[in-house]
Amino acid sequence: MYFQNYYKSTNDTFYNMILIFPLLIAYEILGLVVNYNLPFEIRNGADVLLRQAFLCFGKVGNLTLFGILSLIPIIFFFKAKKNISENNIKISYLILMIIEGLFFGALLFVIFINRPNLLISGKIGLDVFDKLYLAIGAGIFEEFIFRLLLVGFISYIILIVFKIDKISIFIPLIFLSSFIFSGFHYIGNFGDNFNWSTFLLRFSAGCYLGALFTFRGFGICVISHIIYDFIVIKGI
Repeated sequence: MYFQNYYKSTNDTFYNMILIFPLLIAYEILGLVVNYNLPFEIRNGADVLLRQAFLCFGKVGNLTLFGILSLIPIIFFFKAKKNISENNIKISYLILMIIEGLFFGALLFVIFINRPNLLISGKIGLDVFDKLYLAIGAGIFEEFIFRLLLVGFISYIILIVFKIDKISIFIPLIFLSSFIFSGFHYIGNFGDNFNWSTFLLRFSAGCYLGALFTFRGFGICVISHIIYDFIVIKGI
C-alpha cells in the first residue's frame, strides 16, 4: 500500500514541484556565480531557446516571461496550500524520488557507457563548475521542453479533445520529442557535427527519458538527466 500510494503521489504535480524548485534556484544562483564579470552570459541551450521564444516579442515578451515565472509559484502555493497547512508532505517520498533519479541516471550512463558525453555535447573546454551549472540547466530546461511540453502538455490537450487511449498518443509523441531532442544537440555554436550514429543514439536516449517521464513523472526525469550529466562531466 505504501509504494502504491508513493507511485500515485509522486506522479502528481505537488511532489514534482517541490523537487524541481530547489534545483531551479540552484541553477539561477550558479548562473550568477558562473557569469560574474563575463562579457557574455553562459546558459543551457534549451534555457536560451525558451527565453528567446518570449524575448523575440520585445518588452511584451519580457513582461510575459516575468509574469509566467511569477505566477508559477503562486499557483503552486494555492494548489499545495491544503497539503502544507495539514503538514501532508512525506519527506520519505522525496527521498525515494531522489534515489530513483540516481538509479535511472546511473542506468542511462551504463546503457550509453561507450558514448558517455552523449547528452552534454559542446561543453568541452569549460571547467567542472561551469559544466555542473549547465548540467542542472540541461536537466531542468531540456526536460521541460522535450518531455513536459512536447509529451505531457500536448498529450493532455489531445486527450481532452479526442478522448483516445493514452498509450496510442504517448508512443508517437515520445518518438517525435526524441527526434527533436536529438536534433537539438546539433544546433548553434556549441552543437556537434551531425552524423547518423550519434543522432540515433541520442534519439534512443530521448525515448528512454520520454518513457521515464511518462511512467515516473517530470521530477524524477529531471534528476536522472542531471545525474547522468554529473557522472559524465567528472570524466571530461
